[in-house]
Amino acid sequence: MYVYFVPHEWKVSTLESGNDSHRFFRFVFHIHSNQLTLYLETSPGDEKTRQRLYEMGRKDESLFNRLEHPDTSAYPKLYSRVFLTPEAFEAAGDGEWEDEIRRQWNGFLEEDMPRIEAAVRRETWIWESTENDPV
Repeated sequence: MYVYFVPHEWKVSTLESGNDSHRFFRFVFHIHSNQLTLYLETSPGDEKTRQRLYEMGRKDESLFNRLEHPDTSAYPKLYSRVFLTPEAFEAAGDGEWEDEIRRQWNGFLEEDMPRIEAAVRRETWIWESTENDPV
C-alpha cells in the first residue's frame, strides 16, 4: 500500500511534468506488512526535470540519502526515512508502533522536511515560470 503527499507550494507546473495521477515529485509512504518507509521520489515524466532534481540531491547527499539516478528507475528515490523497521514490527505491539511512528513523523517535520523544502526553494529553475500557476 502507498500513501502520497505533496507540500502545497510544490504544486507548480515545473514539478507537474509527469504522467502519474499521484503527482510527479512527491513523498510516498511504502506500507508493507512488516515495514513503514517514507520516500521522496519522482515518477515517469520529463527527463530533464528528473535529471535536475537528481542534481539537486547531489548537492547534499547527507540529506538526499537514497539518491538514485533517474536513468535507473521509473520511480527514482531521492530521500528515505524508515518509520518502522521489521524488527520493530516483531518486537512491539500496536500501541508502541503508533508511538514510534509519531516520533519519526515529528523528527521528519522538525529535522528533514525544513531542509528538503529549503533545498527545493534554492532551485530557482523550479520557480521561474510559476508566476501564472494556480495557488
